[in-house]
Amino acid sequence: MGKDLLFERLKDLEDLQGYVDLCLHLPGNVKKIGIEIANAKEVAQVSLTSGIPLPEDAYLLGGYHKLSEYLALNKFSSEWNKSISWPDDGKQPDEGWYFVLSFPCGAYSFVPYNGSGDYPTETFNTFFEELKSYGPNHCDTANHTLYFRIDHENVPILYKDFGQIFNKHGSEVKGELDRQRVKELERELEKLKSGVGDGES
Repeated sequence: MGKDLLFERLKDLEDLQGYVDLCLHLPGNVKKIGIEIANAKEVAQVSLTSGIPLPEDAYLLGGYHKLSEYLALNKFSSEWNKSISWPDDGKQPDEGWYFVLSFPCGAYSFVPYNGSGDYPTETFNTFFEELKSYGPNHCDTANHTLYFRIDHENVPILYKDFGQIFNKHGSEVKGELDRQRVKELERELEKLKSGVGDGES
C-alpha cells in the first residue's frame, strides 16, 4: 500500500476518532468495534514509522496483518491474548507490535511437499541462522518463527534484505538435494553389494 493511500486511510480513521472514543466506553461488541478501529489507526501508523509497506488490499482491523507468505505484523496485547508457542528462552513478548518471520513448514518453504522425501534441512537451517543474525527479540526455533519489535533497528533492513536472502538460499537447495540422492544411491548400492556377497557365500 503506497504512502498516499495509507495517509488517506489514516485520515479516514482520524475522522472516526469521536466514534471510537464513544465505543470504547460501551460494553460488549460495541466496545470491540472501537478497539478494532483504534487498532487500524495504530497499524497504519506502524507501517508509516517502520517503513514497512502494507499490501494494497490490507485489512487494517485486527492484531495480525500478513505482508507476504512468510512476513507479518503481529500485535501482542491483553485484548488479543496472543503468545509464542515455544519461545527459546521461555519468555513471552512485551505488549506492542512485532515484525514476524514464520516458516511453519520448515524446509518445505523451499521445496513443496511431493511425497518424495526431499527436505533440504541443511539449507533451511543455514537460512534460518542468517535471519537470526539480525538479532530478533524472540525466537521460536521449534516452529521456525522470529519476532522483532517494530522499533528494532534491524527491521527495515531485514524487510529490505529478506527477498535476496530467501532467493540466495533457495538457489542452494538443488545442490543439497543432489547430494542427498547421491548418498541414497550409495546406500542402495551397498545393499546390493551386500546381497550379492551373501548369495555367493
